[in-house]
Amino acid sequence: MASTPLPVRELGVKCNILLARINGRQSKSASHASQKALNPIQERILISWVASLHKAYTYPTPDLIENAANYLGKGEDRDLGHNWVYRFIERLPPTIHYITQKHKEKARMDSEDVGSLTL
Repeated sequence: MASTPLPVRELGVKCNILLARINGRQSKSASHASQKALNPIQERILISWVASLHKAYTYPTPDLIENAANYLGKGEDRDLGHNWVYRFIERLPPTIHYITQKHKEKARMDSEDVGSLTL
């Protein structure tokens, strides 16, 4: 009976995975990292921006977050998906409570129109 290589025997690594890694294939965790919309530094910058707005009692809308993320990843050829912002909001640290904004009624918006008030 032939002896198996050391990593296969001691670490429980399958032979085909070990051979693929020797031939240059990346691990799954490394290959998934390249498919993310923002790299970890850009994501930390975006989180700190949202946190600074949160401290100032100004809550960003999903559109503002999406525009900021597009600005951060401007050099890359990636477009954010429709649901990326909402998944990002779910990933925010628990210290940042994201507050959803309610839509204003049309009658209320019309009554707050500055043009009609200055007549």
